[in-house]
Amino acid sequence: MAVAPSPHTGCRAAEPSAAAPLLTWIGPSERGQQRALEARCAQVGRPLLPSSAPVPRARRLLVATWNLHDGRGDILGLVRALSRGIADEPAPDAIVILLQEVIRARPASPAGHGGLVQHRATGVQDIPAIVDDLGWHFAYLPGRRNRLRPTGAADADRGVAILSSLPISDLEAIELPVERQRRVALAGLVHGSAPGGRPWRLRVVSAHLENRPGARRLWARAAAARTRQAEALLDALTLSHIDGAASLPIVVGGDFNVWLGLREDALRRLRRALGTFPAEDARPTMVQNAWRLDYLFPRLPATMPTTHRRLDSPFGSDHYPVVAMLDFGSD
Repeated sequence: MAVAPSPHTGCRAAEPSAAAPLLTWIGPSERGQQRALEARCAQVGRPLLPSSAPVPRARRLLVATWNLHDGRGDILGLVRALSRGIADEPAPDAIVILLQEVIRARPASPAGHGGLVQHRATGVQDIPAIVDDLGWHFAYLPGRRNRLRPTGAADADRGVAILSSLPISDLEAIELPVERQRRVALAGLVHGSAPGGRPWRLRVVSAHLENRPGARRLWARAAAARTRQAEALLDALTLSHIDGAASLPIVVGGDFNVWLGLREDALRRLRRALGTFPAEDARPTMVQNAWRLDYLFPRLPATMPTTHRRLDSPFGSDHYPVVAMLDFGSD
């Protein structure tokens, strides 16, 4: 993996914003992989980046990961539930949601944006339009074209995103090695300050690994495809331009499609490199079966109090959200 030189053009040039944060691109250095990614990148739109904002005070941060099932999940319903607090825990001071299978639609005509909110037959939603009224910070990185188009959309793409009540900066777009589809991960820094005024930073990453291999691999080798992508993701995280990135706390979340659980080398490598929560909720994260595909991997100070659980409702998706509470303490 290597950092791509700038300036970026085409689908790697972010949508214009007066105060958008820096976006660094990281991808495979192999020329064949670069050509494959170029062809797939040309099929999607540009990333959406948030604007900068003042840093609020926050001690208790809730981090969630959730696959939206091609935009069908009730994201505002999840935000409302998380804002109230989970189970017996008090409401968090701030929330970061790492999203996968986010749908972004382009209107069929300049006046057609109002028709993009939801496709009546499939429930597919235009997520940027849905979250726009929240007033939160939202960064979206498309991975590929989407086969389902919300009503009124000329086209749609699908990817990963970070939705945060805290400011996001130092964004990194990571293109993973191509197996079947173009798969991407989005990393960024969220900023807060403890009640006593002490500032803190947390790296967060939303990732989505391949669920099945490309034509050049047998179905039985799907796990090998995910191992290759997991290795690339971990390698990319070491290439960060952020000063002191190696020592920053980090939470990597996503749908890792590890059907074989701990028998998959990809899962073992991620757990070994990034760590696990002291008390993990190990229930399945798929609605239809007993697979646990969605994970949060933390590399945090050993003394930081945390909780970890899978929610009991899928909020309209075929994946249950997985959430963790981090306590950044006070002075």
